[in-house]
Amino acid sequence: MSRTQRRRTTKSRAIPKIAEDTVGVLMEEYAGIRRRNFDSFQKFLDRLQYLKNRLKSIDIDMGPKAHLWIALIAVKDDYKENYLLWCRDMKNNALTWNSLMEEFSAIAAREKVDINMGSIKTATSGTRITQTQSSSLAMAGLTIRGRRGTAINATGT
Repeated sequence: MSRTQRRRTTKSRAIPKIAEDTVGVLMEEYAGIRRRNFDSFQKFLDRLQYLKNRLKSIDIDMGPKAHLWIALIAVKDDYKENYLLWCRDMKNNALTWNSLMEEFSAIAAREKVDINMGSIKTATSGTRITQTQSSSLAMAGLTIRGRRGTAINATGT
């Protein structure tokens, strides 16, 4: 066997070891994750899923209910009504990780739309539309009404 073949074989079989400290840090962050610590729901959701998958990749799996509770507690203070409904679903064995992630994704999408609509409202309240906003509006196919009720397309005309 050549030196190159040996190197390839060794590399493909090497399993990276992870320090116990690193596992502890990941577990601590995962267990303590909170929506309010992120700029957007999407960033929170991405981190939540990353941590869950990273822990699973190093053979740390706590079972589905533990993962659900971590996700629910993370949004408890910011989405109280939803939290109560999800707890009821959990009690009735009707909540799965995938169904909760679908609901979290819907919240992230609504939040993004709300933020974008806020930008549009600001733009129609007399603030100039920036080129970035104009491009975003054009991509969305939106038209804004000016102060006198005239239509302003995304290029500002």
